[in-house]
Parts: sequence; structure tokens; C-alpha cells
Amino acid sequence: MSERDTHTRAGYLPFTPAGQDAATEILAELRETTPVFFSPELDSWVVTRHEDADRVLRDSTAFSSSGALGSPADPQVAERLAHGRVTDGATLIGWDDPEHARMRAMLAQAFTPARARSLQPVIRERTERLLDSFASQDRVDVLNDIALPIALDTVFDLIGVPEALRADCFRWSTDWGRLHGAVLEGLDQTEQLVLARSAVRLHETMSELLAARQDTPQDDLLSAVLAEQAAAAEPLSDIEVVALFPGLVFAGHETAANLVANTLWLMLTHHTGTDTLGAAVEEAARLESPFSATARTTKCPVRIGEVDLPAGERVSVHFGSANRDRRVYNKPDAFIPTRPNLKSHLAFGRGPHFCIGSSLAHVEVTTILEALLTRWPDMALADQPTRAGHFLIRGFQSLNIWPTGRPTETGHDHRRM
Repeated sequence: MSERDTHTRAGYLPFTPAGQDAATEILAELRETTPVFFSPELDSWVVTRHEDADRVLRDSTAFSSSGALGSPADPQVAERLAHGRVTDGATLIGWDDPEHARMRAMLAQAFTPARARSLQPVIRERTERLLDSFASQDRVDVLNDIALPIALDTVFDLIGVPEALRADCFRWSTDWGRLHGAVLEGLDQTEQLVLARSAVRLHETMSELLAARQDTPQDDLLSAVLAEQAAAAEPLSDIEVVALFPGLVFAGHETAANLVANTLWLMLTHHTGTDTLGAAVEEAARLESPFSATARTTKCPVRIGEVDLPAGERVSVHFGSANRDRRVYNKPDAFIPTRPNLKSHLAFGRGPHFCIGSSLAHVEVTTILEALLTRWPDMALADQPTRAGHFLIRGFQSLNIWPTGRPTETGHDHRRM
């Protein structure tokens, strides 16, 4: 029997809200019985334990990130993307060295932790202004009304996307994200072609903005990258430069917005005090990783755990499962911000593809939550949130709260967290 025959496990279906909830229990069982299993639904191997996941993420010799987001199965969709110069790489996480090392070094020179920290006053002011607008509201959706718009404006400010283009870029980015799960979602060719058209427009817009910055530099990431490009001994190609930005739009807003909502949900559910906010964000990243997984492809025969894989096998490294591994974390399903090994989680990846925007994500999330918890110290959950059901993103469809506490027949229950 082949390794696939021995290790295939059907039923892992994280494509619906119910599937997201069930996936946590399924993966908990498989971590103990079949820690590296083949999922026929994903057409991929899934790595569930922390040690194995950490090893795969670090080992770029045996595991390729090329095409990590996957290529469309439909040839017409693939042709439309190729014609629009949207490559299989299409973003920084989809390249291997030496291209990846050159691209990341170029972006890292411009996208520094200091640049991320410099955005904190703007994030705080924007959050306070939004909270002012909800002063008379009895119920607020923290995810869609606060976290998402702030995360979007922050990443657009950082990159240098004009306000007039932001709504379109958000829509195109969302469509591009859906395209990567289109087959799993059961979308037909017509629907996939619409999503592909959005992906092309997002990349074209980034290319157009870069061309405009050549003549008129501004204080933004587009201009900073072009300055680094001009000084580089080995400049990037035009496609490589463009590929630095679409992924920042998608991952930048999804990570921050969902981590705000996930953290707040956990804090309100467990009545966590605000004195451990930074630790609470780290623990929320571990327990409810905003991105569930990333993909690799084996470059050579390789052994993961007790499974021998040939070259060319697709491997899904599951952050969410690895971050609940009892071999690393005591009471892995509990929300414990005081854990001694708090920062050993894999929510932002590991190795050469560690999330380059993690510093910005921490600034955004802590700033937004500080403002929320200061303004509304008595807030309470208004309902039990429903999972979004995206195969890669771990988040909710909404997060509704009562800002001043749970209503009662005689007024409000001002119980603090």
C-alpha cells in the first residue's frame, strides 16, 4: 500500500462555518492518530503537529513555496491570469530563493518596524474618531464597523493607495483571495473568470501606482521600494516589484482585522483584564490563528514525522493545529495569556517566509483594542459569532457587542470584564 492509502483521512472540510468549528475537533484527533495525513478534499497532505510544522516552514531546501497560493485548475482562468501578468508567485510568499531572498530584502529595507510604529498615532486617531461616531449606538459590529475599515486604511496608507481607489482595491483583493479557494468552494468557470479579472486589476493598479511614483515620489511604501530599487546592485524585475504589494493588501487587512475580533472575543468570553493586553494578543494569535495554514511542495523525497513523501507532493502546514499541540502547550485549548512559552506559536509563520508585516499587525491590533477597552470598559458580547467559513482564514462573519454592557429589564448590567 502507498503512503496515501495508509494515511488518507476524509472529512476535513473547513469550507463552511460549521466546517470551521468541526475542523478544530477533527484536527485534535488527527494530531494524535495521524499527525501527517492526506486530505482528498484538499488534494494535499496536512501537517498538524508543531514540531513537524516548524521543520517544514524552516526547510526551504526540501520544501518549495513556489505557487504557495495554488494555480487555477481551469486553463482559461490560468490564461487570463498569465495574460494579466499575475504569476503563480503573485505575492512574496509564492517565491523561492534566490528570487524570494532578493524580493524580501528589498521590501524589508523599506518596510521597517520603525515605519510600522510611525503609523500608531494615525491608527489611534482613526479609531477614536470611529468610536465617536458610534456614541449613540446600542450595538456595534467590531469586526466590520471598526477593525476592518481601520486595517484597510492602515495598509492603504502604508502602501500609498489613494482614497479614490481603495474600495475597488479592497473588492479586487477579496476576489483574489476567493480565487485561491475557488475549486474547493465549487465555483464554476464563469465565476472564476470574474475573480481572475479582479486579480488582474489589482496587480495592474499596483503597477500603475508604481509608475506614477517614478515621477512623483511620496512618503509611502511604493516610493520607498522604488528608492531601494534604484540603489540596488541587482534590481528586481518589474513583475517582482509589483508582486510585493497585492499580498500586503490582502494579508495586511485580513490578519489585523481578524486578530482584533478574535482577541476581543476571547477576552470578553474569558473576562480577561486589560493589564495583559499584549500577552492576550499573542495568546489569541496562537489559539485563533488568523490564517489557518500555508502550502509547500516537496522538492525531493522527504520524511515528515512517520510519512515518506516523494517529490512534487502538496503539503499544507496547519498553523491552527500546530498551535494547539499538547506536546508544546499545557492545556492547549485554553486561553492563558500568562503562558511561559507564549511567543512560540506559528501564527505568523517561521523561517524565511516569516510574516514581514507582523510588527504592523501588533501595532494595529494593540492600538485598536486599547482604544476600544478604554472607551467601552463594560462592553459585552451581543451574540455568539458565526465563523466565516474561509478555508484559509480563521475569523468571524461579524462580532457584535453592546458597548455599555448587556441590557437588562431595568437598564444595563455594567459588569466589567
